[in-house]
Amino acid sequence: MKLIIHYRLLLFFIPICTFGQELSISLSNYGILCIGNNESFLGEHVWNLNISNQDTSLDMRINSSNYDNYIFFDLNSQKRNFNHKEMDIELRKDNHLTYQTKFIYPKVENHGFHLEPFSHKNHSGVRGEFIGTYRVESKEDNYIIIRTKYVSQYDCWYLLKNNNVINIHTEKIKNNQINQKIIVSDINEDGVPEFSFFHLDEKQNHKMILFMEKEKFIAVKKEKTFSYSSNTMEYSNLTVRGFLHYTLK
Repeated sequence: MKLIIHYRLLLFFIPICTFGQELSISLSNYGILCIGNNESFLGEHVWNLNISNQDTSLDMRINSSNYDNYIFFDLNSQKRNFNHKEMDIELRKDNHLTYQTKFIYPKVENHGFHLEPFSHKNHSGVRGEFIGTYRVESKEDNYIIIRTKYVSQYDCWYLLKNNNVINIHTEKIKNNQINQKIIVSDINEDGVPEFSFFHLDEKQNHKMILFMEKEKFIAVKKEKTFSYSSNTMEYSNLTVRGFLHYTLK
């Protein structure tokens, strides 16, 4: 049984003017609250975030410096306490209320991409024994996901666009457990699908690999801690980081 899940991400931007300068605050649907716009420096300030509902109240704090042009809070660290519950969010800058809203973690939404298994002939750019082949059609392009086992030592994932290989990921096989789950998403809401896969490594850590057309993102869950590929810290990729954390959490 292949589990196929579709996600849709919504990103809301709330501009706020303070001290004659525009302060950009964005709250993604997958729990990243970002302060700043990567264009101007924030300065030295103390930012306190309170998340609460009728049952729970939690506080988070970040200090910004003269060299920061953005900082962010990851609300997914509190997902267990607030999942499926509406929460009140208050952000204070140096103890002054700067932003407040209500937030609820999203439910799974069907974005319209249909992932279907199909038979695919051997491709010159794909190595190994074919394990599974799947196809997704967008309005403009055709995408193919191929999973192979290479020399009985590696699990390989290939992403093809219009029959051309555009992304590859390989993992050493350390056990016989195979996670067949594939997530199809459209994080940027640009009509171009992204594809996520899962792998259990030799230390029983859960790894999530997300393919975009020109980039690859990785998150690893080790017990209660999470680590991410460095590209998730870039301003333009913070929503991806939230999606990875939300999904693995």
